[in-house]
Amino acid sequence: MGRDIDKILKYQIYVIEEEIGKLKKEVHNNKLLLEYLLNNDPKSHLEEIKQIRTTVYELGHKIKILKIERKKVVDHLEAYNITKTNIRKSNIKRSKTKVRPSYYYE
Repeated sequence: MGRDIDKILKYQIYVIEEEIGKLKKEVHNNKLLLEYLLNNDPKSHLEEIKQIRTTVYELGHKIKILKIERKKVVDHLEAYNITKTNIRKSNIKRSKTKVRPSYYYE
């Protein structure tokens, strides 16, 4: 079960990072298009320029939200790993402090 949680959290991080990558690519493409429109007769493309700027802003906001979500998942994974390590350490301590039966001392 412990490995399942680890795999699920790592997969969630992977999916979020993939989504962030797609959004960043889309922002980049929109910025290139915006630059092209601004350099080539911007007055005739005012509505498109406004739309692209709005889209870039919205995509940037989505990226921020996904980064926050990724940080939460990473924190959860780190907390899980720390807990797992602490449990393992406490098991080791218990195994070292086992009381030996009295016949060992005779």
